[in-house]
Amino acid sequence: MERKPPRGVTPHNLWKMNILTDRMNDIARATKEYNHAGKKYPKEWIDEWNELRKEREALASKTAGGCSLITIYGEPGEENGKCVGFRKSDKNDEPTDKCMECSKNVFYEGEE
Repeated sequence: MERKPPRGVTPHNLWKMNILTDRMNDIARATKEYNHAGKKYPKEWIDEWNELRKEREALASKTAGGCSLITIYGEPGEENGKCVGFRKSDKNDEPTDKCMECSKNVFYEGEE
């Protein structure tokens, strides 16, 4: 029986993306609650949300072409300078449809 390696730590870019997303969700929740209560929320919340969005976009653009899967799951690895992508499931090692459509993927068969 093959043993899986220890999990290790969450990749830094993924950890940071999660922190930014959590804060953005917290601001969105709070503004909705204020609206529902008929109260005015501070403008600073919207300013902060916009800054966090810019930071998330910049972080996402540092991954392979801004791939949303990489920002969620971490780096999949590469082969011959190309992304190996993600498989459909633990039981299906076929690449995801999104990976198959990506020109940076080793299995990409479309036009560059």
